[in-house]
Formats: sequence, C-alpha cells, structure tokens
Amino acid sequence: MIGEIYITGQIGNTYDGDGNITEKGVELIDVIEQLSKCDGAERVNVIIKSQGGYVEVGKQIAEVIKTIPNCYTRASELCASIATEIHLSVDLPFREIEEGTTYMIHNPLFQNLSGDSNYLKSMSESIKKTETEMEAMYAKATGLTKEVISGLMQIETYLTAEQAVSLKFASKVVKKEYKERKAIALMSINKNVNMSKTISERCKLALAILAGTSEPKRNALAMEIVTDKGTLVTPFDDLVVGDEALIDGVVAPDDSYLAENGQTIIVVNGMISEILEPAEDEGNEDESLARISELETALASLTTENSELKTTSEMMVAKLEELASKGSTFKTPAQAVAFRKIQVPVKQTYEERKAELKNKTK
Repeated sequence: MIGEIYITGQIGNTYDGDGNITEKGVELIDVIEQLSKCDGAERVNVIIKSQGGYVEVGKQIAEVIKTIPNCYTRASELCASIATEIHLSVDLPFREIEEGTTYMIHNPLFQNLSGDSNYLKSMSESIKKTETEMEAMYAKATGLTKEVISGLMQIETYLTAEQAVSLKFASKVVKKEYKERKAIALMSINKNVNMSKTISERCKLALAILAGTSEPKRNALAMEIVTDKGTLVTPFDDLVVGDEALIDGVVAPDDSYLAENGQTIIVVNGMISEILEPAEDEGNEDESLARISELETALASLTTENSELKTTSEMMVAKLEELASKGSTFKTPAQAVAFRKIQVPVKQTYEERKAELKNKTK
C-alpha cells in the first residue's frame, strides 16, 4: 500500500483584520488528516504543487513530513518559496521532481507592511533571521555553501527540473503520474508569478550555485558576457581567472571568446584561464590619416574659394572706384539681391542736368 498526501496551492490561510479567512490554504491540520489515512502504508508520497505561502505554516508541515517513515516528496509543476522547504524535508534519495516542473527559491518577504521605524526595524530583524535559517536549510539539503545559496535567494532563482537534480535539490526527474485532487483546498497558481526565464538566466542562477568553493567575499551574483560564440555565464559579478563558465546551459567548450567590450576570454576545461585586454586597433591609424587627408582637401578647397571671392571683391572695388572717378553717383546697396545694368551720365554734373530738365519743361 502506498499512501498519498497532497499539498496543493497556497501554504497557510490568509485572514482579514477580523480573523476571517479570505483565502483558504493548506494548513498543518490538513496534512495531518491526510496522514492519518496512511496508516499501514509501506511508502508515503507527498506531492507538492505550490507557489509557497506563510513561512511558519510551511515549517510546521516540513517538521511533520520529516517524521514519516519511508516518505518520498515530489515537486509537481511548481514548487516555490516555502514549499521547497517541505520538499527538502526528506533526504536527497527520497526527493523527486516531475518533468517540466519549475523550482524557485528566494528571500522571504513581508507584504502589506506598515508602521513606525521601531516596528519596521524589529520586523526587519525578524525576517533577516528567517532568511538566515532558510539559507542554512538549503545549504544542508544540497551541500552548497551558504554564500552561494544567499546569492541565489537574492536574485529569485528559477530552476528547471533537470537543473534542480544537477544541483541536488532533487535526486531524479520522474514522469508526471498524479492527477490534481480536490481533497485539499485547491487554488490556481498565482498568475503574477513570473515563470518565464531565458536559458541564459537559468544558467546564470545554476552557475552561481556551482561556485560554492570560490572566495566568499566576492559578490555571488552571476553575470553574463555576450561574445562572438554565445553568452558566457560566470558565477560572480566580476570576471576573474579561475572562475567556471557556462554557455547555453552546459560547461563552456575550450575556446577563445571575443566579448563585446573587446576582451578575449580563454576557456580551458570549463574554467577561465586567461583574460586578454583588447589590442590596439592597427586600422585606427590608417583611418585617422585618411580622415586628416579629407580635412586637408576640404580646407584647400575652402581656401581656393576664399581666394576667388577675395579677387572678385577686389575687382568690384576697383570698378566702383573707376566709376566714382568719372563722376558716378552710384552707391553699393546694403544687400545685393541681383545685378542689373545702370546707365550713368558720367559727363554731366548735377547743375547741368538740372538746367537741361528746366529747358525741356518750357
């Protein structure tokens, strides 16, 4: 006989200010009631399909699961937040994960919190304590360092079923066998949970865990480096020789990778063996000389045009002086719009012209 316990939906009830349940979740009593029906079972399967919920309730359920002989936990579709602690409450050989399941860990958080500075400070200290306890729990369950676990929790890590096995959150991937049951307060998966993660993001998260033996003082927040052969993922937010490197979810092949910033990264045996700074671009000098030549040509052209304009101007001034010497009254307009021929009586004085017009009117 195989007993079954289903933990589906939110962990713990949500209550309003008057103590009324506003959202039904899985409570400890629900698990105990199901457990009571497993008397005499040779094996008990705990199927977990939950986006998480209240930390204290999750811890209480995990403590009960630990006491069940020959108990197997199985993550199904989504196992996130405090639900992962329930899944990890048994030893590694008894932890399974269904194919296609998403596994998520993150730092605990408060919702709808308000109060004065003293209250907020006390709540901050409380949640920090919970965070530290969860780090220790994950480290013990997987064998990874607390520093690496902390880095993964900070960036809200989403893992595939295969990655969860690789990183020892589970022992093996199994086919989906269990159908959804309504014996325990069912609820739909929170639609606000971001389940979409690119391959490179998942690699980043997984690699941060694998860097558990690196120096703890470095910031265990993985980084991506776009290269000519794909996106390299390294475990810390700085690039150091000796770090491991992944590409497309697997150990990076031995090769040289040209990064966008010009650095050449040499990978040997899945680790960064050398980082070469960008070499001086030999073509820059030729490009500069060509540009200088273009500018010199343009300057020469402008100089020639300026010389021609100067010559034209000098000719115009000379012509005006010549006309003026012959008695012309023509003056250069302030703004020349167009040129036109002007008949100027250069041999008549003003008095002579006046007398001529007077005689014509008689």
